[in-house]
Amino acid sequence: MQKIYSKKIQFVFVGSGSYLNRIKKTFKTSVFIPRQTQEDLSYWYSSADFFVFPSKTDTFGNVVLESLACGTPVIAHKNTSAGEIIEDGKTGFLVDDFEQVWGKLNINKKEYNKMVKKGIQESKKYSWEKIYLQHIFLYQQILSNFSKNISRT
Repeated sequence: MQKIYSKKIQFVFVGSGSYLNRIKKTFKTSVFIPRQTQEDLSYWYSSADFFVFPSKTDTFGNVVLESLACGTPVIAHKNTSAGEIIEDGKTGFLVDDFEQVWGKLNINKKEYNKMVKKGIQESKKYSWEKIYLQHIFLYQQILSNFSKNISRT
């Protein structure tokens, strides 16, 4: 990992957490930015070539959508909810193990630009309004089925 890291990649870590000191010891030449406001995060997403979302347990990563909306492809673990958002090779990359990240970073400019464009399009499929309307539709179906079952008895 250090060999590839020392060649071309500049890691920028934004935020804080229980692993921050360990990360600082491992990635000594990286840039560390403290926790940011939502507005400021868009700058950091847009400044990156890729956003690596290392969580293996997150149930739904809003950060994945935020990154795509800012035109930054995402590399995430395939066995998380990110796998429902990221289309492997089209809006980012899904990996079994984060050691696979290194092999994904060397794509040509044309493919990368397609990935950026597709990611922005995909991020537009999600909004609080759309989620709200999906829930309303679901509740209407449940109530309709419930009403039909009551009228039969």
